[in-house]
Amino acid sequence: MKLWYLVFTKPREEERAKRNLECRGLSVYYPRIEVQKIKSSRKASVIEPLFPRYLFVNVDNCTNGFAAIRSTGGVSSIIRFNGQLAQVPNSLINSLRKREKDSCAIFSYPQVGDKVRIHSGAFKGTEAIVHEERCEKRVLLLMNIMSRKTPLIAQYSDLSVCI
Repeated sequence: MKLWYLVFTKPREEERAKRNLECRGLSVYYPRIEVQKIKSSRKASVIEPLFPRYLFVNVDNCTNGFAAIRSTGGVSSIIRFNGQLAQVPNSLINSLRKREKDSCAIFSYPQVGDKVRIHSGAFKGTEAIVHEERCEKRVLLLMNIMSRKTPLIAQYSDLSVCI
């Protein structure tokens, strides 16, 4: 019976590990997602790993090919919990594949109306609402200070969307 296992890769070597595992005849799932980022003052779409440094490998539980997986280029180890290999349910893999297929880009920068948290400066840790986009790097926020909506201009890099 084939089961999914979680493999931990070396830093930024997910693609290499995936290629090498596939060359060994294994089925590998490497979930990635499109993310909007600001690079060099421009918004750009970038495809990133959904789980950095992790791959899912479908292996027949009867065969003892786990030593071969660990020795594959780009692979650091197979994830274990209490000495047992971490099995991943098929339903989770199917759900991740469906979401990856159905999803549009995930925006790492906030949109107008989003609730955000400020990560630096005098208002570090404070939440605010995005009111309008000012330029490629900045946004106008409305903060609730003493029961008043107070405007504040911040850089996208200093914000994260509150979920």
